[in-house]
Amino acid sequence: MPGAGKSVVSEVFRNKGWKIVVMSEQLKRRYVKEGLPGESFEKFASRMREKYGRDIVARLCLEEVREEDKLIVMEGVRNWEEVELFKRVGETLILAVHAPQSLGRRGYCLG
Repeated sequence: MPGAGKSVVSEVFRNKGWKIVVMSEQLKRRYVKEGLPGESFEKFASRMREKYGRDIVARLCLEEVREEDKLIVMEGVRNWEEVELFKRVGETLILAVHAPQSLGRRGYCLG
């Protein structure tokens, strides 16, 4: 969910030397190039998944990974097909970040 703290967790991993790939950013890049006039980002994402498969965003993200990247966080996995693709590519650990909306953005920090 938006605001749950995914980017905070990613930052902890980044500080420890991990590569961070924000999945929505990969799709946004594609949206800028291929979005239809007046098409919302959400509609574009749905159209891409319908056209190319539910793992399209994961495939776009893998284009950002280099051979020397050994420790990678894929921030923002949306469906099981993306998880399955990552599992076929390498050892995969799923970390769910969840916070109730009632907490809001109170500035909690992981150290």
